[in-house]
Amino acid sequence: MATMDREEDYYHLLGVSRSAKADEIRSAYRRLAMEWHPDRKPGDAEAAEKFKKISRAYSVLRDSEKRATYDRMGHAAFSQAEKFGGSAAMRGGGFGGGMDVDIDISDLVNEVFGPRVSEFLFGGRRRDASDGEIRGGDVEAMVSLTLEEAFHGAIRKVPLNMLVICDLCDGTGSADRSAMQICERCHGRGQEVERRGIFVVQRPCGDCGGLGRMMKSPCRKCRGQGRVEERPEIEIEVPPGAKTGTCLTFPGRGNAAPFGGTAGDLYIVLEVLRHELFERKGETLLLNMPLAFTMAALGGEVEVSGIDGRKLVVQIPSGTQNGSRLRLSGKGMSRLHGEGRGDLLVKFEIEVPRNLRGEQVEHLRRFEESLTAREQPLVSSFGDEAGSRGFGFKWRGSKKKKT
Repeated sequence: MATMDREEDYYHLLGVSRSAKADEIRSAYRRLAMEWHPDRKPGDAEAAEKFKKISRAYSVLRDSEKRATYDRMGHAAFSQAEKFGGSAAMRGGGFGGGMDVDIDISDLVNEVFGPRVSEFLFGGRRRDASDGEIRGGDVEAMVSLTLEEAFHGAIRKVPLNMLVICDLCDGTGSADRSAMQICERCHGRGQEVERRGIFVVQRPCGDCGGLGRMMKSPCRKCRGQGRVEERPEIEIEVPPGAKTGTCLTFPGRGNAAPFGGTAGDLYIVLEVLRHELFERKGETLLLNMPLAFTMAALGGEVEVSGIDGRKLVVQIPSGTQNGSRLRLSGKGMSRLHGEGRGDLLVKFEIEVPRNLRGEQVEHLRRFEESLTAREQPLVSSFGDEAGSRGFGFKWRGSKKKKT
């Protein structure tokens, strides 16, 4: 293969090996395009130049035929194409089997990131793929809910910032309802194409903003755009069982499209706030319940309010140990788009009394002396096991347990 400058080597530019698979090359370009795209570094000439280089490298290495030729002959293949073809492309016959090295950067970005992600990251207008119709942008908002609202479901009013049809011109953009005319600058294409050496750069037309049409007498309210910005408040219904990250989709309720185009979609993303008592794990709720030392030993019952607002009686077995759990079936969260509920797990955290008074201490000492190994098997077995292994273990502050 012809010798080449390492700085210009396409594999080196993308940071991949010469044996890299197609997915690795695509992934490398995705990462570098995110880092060096000029729209993310406005005014940075170095970033623009770097982006051109990595885009050229990817345009060659993504194509198996171009890549094979590049592996055999390096940059000479493309310099020969320019020499014979008078441009950056050889179309049909000749050297390299009809090698085309023109680069449409917008196509590369759309191919790697997809149109929606490309638009979000780098701007640009979206059109309906089926007929070229202009499409309004999507609108996204976040709504916070309490855990109780997520359990029951809720009706919420959500303020939005969006584009709506201008009521003065009914969305025509014209002050006198006259028809729009073809933009003279882009001849109706909505895009301007600029060739910079081997690169072909497309951008929205500077006169019509990418619409391909212009209004002779623009509406004074929307300035010919057919849309105005408003802050409407809409009402949404949150389903029972909603989780953080649940996305409610409302097709056609996003930004209006000008001149009869299709409106975008509305996405409402839900966030469920942290609760003071209950911790949520999917459809299961966890309740950490502090328990008095005596209640744990003797047993009893505790009354709490469940997530549904109803009184819930929790039975405490005698001899309950610290950290033990009690499962209450069907007392957890509602199931999203399903029937029934999850479970409630009650975890007991036993509180040992502090700052005991003299009389209390004496009562406990007498109580301790009355205990047998059978009544506290873990303590007894631990002492016996440690002693039998020669650890020199001995309980202090208490007498030998009765058997």
